[in-house]
Amino acid sequence: MKLPFYKYLYAAFDLGIILISLFLTAFFVNKADSGNLFSFVEYTVIESFPLIIYFLLLGIVFVFIFQSNNLYKLHLCLSISNQVVAITKSVFYGIIVVIVFSHVFKLLVILESRQFTIVFAFITLISILFYRVIILRFIIRKMFADNVIKTNIIIAGAGGAGRFLATKLHLENEI
Repeated sequence: MKLPFYKYLYAAFDLGIILISLFLTAFFVNKADSGNLFSFVEYTVIESFPLIIYFLLLGIVFVFIFQSNNLYKLHLCLSISNQVVAITKSVFYGIIVVIVFSHVFKLLVILESRQFTIVFAFITLISILFYRVIILRFIIRKMFADNVIKTNIIIAGAGGAGRFLATKLHLENEI
């Protein structure tokens, strides 16, 4: 089954934001513990290949959670309230996955801390909401306004409801 290209872009950007959030959280938690930037870079890049793999797996799990909550459907991007609820619910489910993974696998000490979980939840929720609700919604609305994305609508029926809907769609040229 071939998916539209924009769904792959959504997933790639979401994965990138989740990975950045995970590394930022690990940096902040490690910096709070040690206060040494070099030790974090050395620990993350050189000594902790399992951390990178673990973060990548968590990012992929988040993408699947987003998919299951219909965050890759175009109509959801156009409604702020529905999108905020779906994003918040998805991040909450993802945090539950992070907690379960950290307690089941016990691979890395940094992931077992409550501080990591709380900071990650905050950074992820804020960054995904900012990216999805503000930036991406603006881009999609701009593409609709510039007729880059076109939608065709068929209104069946010439009764009062059909005429009302046609008038409303015609007058509301904006999404």
